[in-house]
Amino acid sequence: MIKFHNLEIKISGQSVLAQNVSIDQNNSLSPTFAAGRASNLETIPNGPVTNTISIDYIFEPSGDISQKLVDRIRNYDFNSFPTKISVGGFTGMGYLNNFSLTIIPNDVILANAQYDIFTELTGALSEQPNNYYASNKSGVGHYITTYSKSYDGTTTGSILQGGYSFNSRFQPIYKIGSPVPAQVKFLNGQEQFNFTHEYPIKITHSGKTQQNTFTDFDIIELYPLSKDWEDTNTKTTLYPSSGKLISNKINIQENNIILSETQIIKYY
Repeated sequence: MIKFHNLEIKISGQSVLAQNVSIDQNNSLSPTFAAGRASNLETIPNGPVTNTISIDYIFEPSGDISQKLVDRIRNYDFNSFPTKISVGGFTGMGYLNNFSLTIIPNDVILANAQYDIFTELTGALSEQPNNYYASNKSGVGHYITTYSKSYDGTTTGSILQGGYSFNSRFQPIYKIGSPVPAQVKFLNGQEQFNFTHEYPIKITHSGKTQQNTFTDFDIIELYPLSKDWEDTNTKTTLYPSSGKLISNKINIQENNIILSETQIIKYY
């Protein structure tokens, strides 16, 4: 029996503080029928093998590899793909499908990364020593070391909690005679920010930018928890300012403050 604590999880050679991992494997088989026969002649492939590896882990702002891959996609730099994903001996070369962050009060920041793999996995699931720890056991991102601020740092936004996600679409292209893609092309990407706040805002038909709506912050900075007791400039920065508002929900509840949930989106 293989136990979770004996597995090492790596993305592009970098270990992560994984909490949950799933490996979704699929092929495309279909029956073959012919006139005069009621039974299936043969079950054969009619599409490629596809695998999706999803990893939930504790986010480390000091150099998270999936966040770096998002930055490269945003700049249309695809030289890092495919990237190697390793789960306890299983290995595949993957393309980032989704990356998300969850920021809730007084808790560590949780990340999820999903990678699509268009070839069969190699290796076998087996126990492996995992000696990885966050830097000085304090490199994890946390709510209390996350800040919304203006570019020049003179103002601070009143964001209560939030979320972030980046979705990308890659298309495999096949050539006759091979079940393996000849190449994989980027189609498009979508970046989404979700904020809970006390700002009284309204949605417009043409879509107001974040910068014209929230006048006291442009960026979100995520530092490791160690920032509380040592000076560090190591961080991850999110840039919602040029995004446009696509939804806003105002919650009015008895004996409670009025809060809004706003969704901002950017396309690539």
